[in-house]
Amino acid sequence: GSISIAATAGGGTAPTATLTTLEVLPANPTILSSTLGLTQQFRALATFSDGSTQFLFDSVSWSSTATGVATISNTAGSRGRATTTGFGTTTISATVGTVSASTTLTVTTPPLTSIIVTPTNTTIALGTAAQFKATGHFNDGSTADLTSSVTWNSTDTSVATINSGGLATSVVQG
Repeated sequence: GSISIAATAGGGTAPTATLTTLEVLPANPTILSSTLGLTQQFRALATFSDGSTQFLFDSVSWSSTATGVATISNTAGSRGRATTTGFGTTTISATVGTVSASTTLTVTTPPLTSIIVTPTNTTIALGTAAQFKATGHFNDGSTADLTSSVTWNSTDTSVATINSGGLATSVVQG
């Protein structure tokens, strides 16, 4: 269906304005965080045939083309609220009847500023292993466990090897 606005004054009915266009706000936002589950509230700005504008709430149906990046609520009280579920881009659309509009939501990690490896200066006995952890520090102040996503290496594999999960195993004394 379509949305119409009518006003009554002095016993008569004013001409009815029909919905002509929608605009999704904010336009093309980016969420920078190493943490998922963050939210972005979207709003639908309607323009009517008489030139008037109004934000619409309950009549808007929201959708996300990539729910692996963000989902968007159609539930009363949270309608239009996107929640990040992964990294990438998705198109967020608002639809009222046959009129729709969309914008792009980008979810990305902020720049990595450092990686801290723990424990430091570890000594292990011959034939044993030690587990290392890599923690990433990002410019937004957040941190994330990068142990399984960094590339590990040993400067002398004849003394110790390290696997892709950060587990170092001694080979000979040294």
